Amino acid sequence: MKSSSMLTRFLAVLVIVAPVLLATIAAAVMRMEPADAWSTKDEPSGAPAAASPAGYSDADLLAARRAASSAGTQSGFLNSGVKELSDGSRQLAEGTTQLRDGISAAHSGSGELSAGMVQLQAGVGQMGPGAQELADGIEQVAGALVGVEASRGQLLAALDQIDKELEESVDPRSEELREQLNEYRPQLENITLSEEQKAQFTRMREGSRELANQLNTPGYAFHDGIFQATQGAKDLNQGLAELERGSIRAQEGATALADGAERVEKLAEDNKNSITGIQRALPAHTAQADPAEVPEALTNALPPLYALLIAALAMGLGAAVGLARLSLLQQLVAAVGIAASAAVALAIVGDLGVLALALSAGLLLLATIAGSAIAQLVQLLLPQRFAPGVVGAVFLLQLLVVGLVWKSATTGTVELGAQIATGLMPLHYATAGLSAIGNSAHGVMAGSSAAVLAIMAAGGLWLARRQGPSPSASQSQSQSPSSAEPAEVREDGVDKPAATEHVAQ
Repeated sequence: MKSSSMLTRFLAVLVIVAPVLLATIAAAVMRMEPADAWSTKDEPSGAPAAASPAGYSDADLLAARRAASSAGTQSGFLNSGVKELSDGSRQLAEGTTQLRDGISAAHSGSGELSAGMVQLQAGVGQMGPGAQELADGIEQVAGALVGVEASRGQLLAALDQIDKELEESVDPRSEELREQLNEYRPQLENITLSEEQKAQFTRMREGSRELANQLNTPGYAFHDGIFQATQGAKDLNQGLAELERGSIRAQEGATALADGAERVEKLAEDNKNSITGIQRALPAHTAQADPAEVPEALTNALPPLYALLIAALAMGLGAAVGLARLSLLQQLVAAVGIAASAAVALAIVGDLGVLALALSAGLLLLATIAGSAIAQLVQLLLPQRFAPGVVGAVFLLQLLVVGLVWKSATTGTVELGAQIATGLMPLHYATAGLSAIGNSAHGVMAGSSAAVLAIMAAGGLWLARRQGPSPSASQSQSQSPSSAEPAEVREDGVDKPAATEHVAQ
């Protein structure tokens, strides 16, 4: 029997608590807000008010809403444009940083080039005198060779003269001397330069002189080119240094522009949020407004705080029914009566069509049974003497949290933490469903709220059917002779037959 009681408790907690947790997670992921019960994220507006502010008609509020809507649209365009500006300026800052790094690298390279050109110019200056000496030496050698050519002719002429004189001489040694002279003649005749050799010497003399002039004499192309290249490398280095300083200033300016654009983007976002806050602060329309003052046909209107109070009334009375521990049929009858009464109150305070009123009545029935389910769950988990106080505290806590969050949502945005906190309260789903139906909002909020309440209501009906009525209720319904039979007692919230007394005979 104890294992069955534990299973009952587990299933009751699962059926009643799990839908609330899942709905809270889904709402956080989908970014659903209480304001979705009467407006859209594209065109946010304030919640419907019970009456227009003093001195203002609904037509005046409509004009204000249109102006705020136009301002919101323009602020959206401004926000998009400023975001593009911010992204572009950030890319510009990154590009100027890369440009500065490239120019810095080019400046370093030009400095190395300039230093190398100075060294090359110095080397050319050192080579110039050597080339001049080489050209002078080759000039001297060429002159000497020309002198040798002239001396050869003179020597041959002298040799011929000596040979002639020896031929006429009577000296007995003259023949021997002539033979020796004739031996020297071929050697003298061979001391000569061919035309090709003369041309080579000429080219060598001219080339060495040209080299000396190119390396050492101003006005020649190589000499002047080296000086110009050196000066150009120096100018390039100085120009890149100036360009690097300019790129640093440009990078600083682009960074400042990106920072300014980011601040402007934040201001544009704040401006958009402020306009959204203004739109949320303006009531969408008033409930039960004079049709002559309303330019547009408004189908349904229900202030969210009215929906909250009626939902709290239905769930609170449903909890009272759950604490009374009536039979399943009695609970259903009581729930229908409570839902009908709440629907009448809803018709009085709101401006709802027939279909919206019928859907609201169905949702109120689910909310009433869900409230009863919460009370039955508390009785199942806690001792009976603590259950009423705990149920009352739970509903007061729900009313406090949901009331504060929904009151804040009617005039502004709600933080995610507050949305999660109110999503853990079953009263939130009854309020959201009624507001969504009563203001003709999109069906996601109404459908999800109805689904959560339906699962909780199913759990409550299951608990009511399993537990049955309390012993006092059963005894008050029937006082027959058969009442002498042993009464049932409750153990852990589950029926258990009492043991029959055995009296010793």
